[in-house]
Amino acid sequence: MIKRRSAHIIGASLLIAASAATLGLNCFTVMQIWHARSRVPWMDEWPFIQEFILYKRGSPLFPILWSSYWGHRLVIPRLIFLANLQWASGASLTWLTLAVQSILGAFLCALSWVLVGRQSRTLFAVSVTLTLNLMLSPLQMENFVWNPQFMFPRPSFACL
Repeated sequence: MIKRRSAHIIGASLLIAASAATLGLNCFTVMQIWHARSRVPWMDEWPFIQEFILYKRGSPLFPILWSSYWGHRLVIPRLIFLANLQWASGASLTWLTLAVQSILGAFLCALSWVLVGRQSRTLFAVSVTLTLNLMLSPLQMENFVWNPQFMFPRPSFACL
């Protein structure tokens, strides 16, 4: 009985420590994002800038939106980039990437509550800790500060 109780206390302590470390890393990541962002276009953004120039010179919009880029038809990202170039002078879209990633993380945490939260609060705490650890990991810093990355979490919403 005593061994079981001490194992439970150790497990709870480890879970609390992991949750605290995750929250600390998440705060660190979010604070670093604001220092790492840049208005300088990355390699994948230059074709969109060239398409914007074509559009401004009178080329029709639909063929530009529907054109293939590395085998993909990026209609929604192109619309967002064109709007960003038109009305925000190509400002960093870091806020959009972080917002989409945060909303997806919140949806995954809510899904975790629906799937396991009612049966086991411990398992729910573990799943939320893992979700937040993976969604806002400092190892993904490039994904947060690179403008085209906002489009990759979008398909995950279709699964929800």
